[in-house]
Amino acid sequence: MFRDINFKFAVISCLNEKGLYIDEPTQIKLALYGKRNFAQLDYDDIVPEIHDYYKQLPLAKSNLDLITEFNPSASNACYNLLVKEWSGEDNIFDIRSLDGIENLENLSVFNPLGLMEPNIDISALLKCKKLKTVYSDYLPDSHSAQATIEKLKMSGILVCNSQ
Repeated sequence: MFRDINFKFAVISCLNEKGLYIDEPTQIKLALYGKRNFAQLDYDDIVPEIHDYYKQLPLAKSNLDLITEFNPSASNACYNLLVKEWSGEDNIFDIRSLDGIENLENLSVFNPLGLMEPNIDISALLKCKKLKTVYSDYLPDSHSAQATIEKLKMSGILVCNSQ
């Protein structure tokens, strides 16, 4: 469904805003507290059990259909469960590919909030049939990205800064 696991994490982050996919990974992480392998993790290390849980997690189409705005937040449960104590200051969760974004069939607003690699190909946004607004603050500045932005604008999609 999603080629890039970090993109899947971002989608899960958006679903966290809807109260989904929080309880079970929270229980997994709570069970790990005090165990030797968890205590040995550095603060910014990914918790393997949570990573594997999310990696294997099937995302129901009915849940994906709830996402109208893509705005993953570093403060959402997904990221705070994936890392022992994540500050949000590094790029370990930067999205490398938007392949599969067309599965977010009701997506109308795209605002990646800085969680994207600088050279990411954003052309997959052209597959989003209900897209109305793209916030460009964190979009790449490459020639191909600029060409995609022009195509988005020509199809009536508002491309603007979030400020």
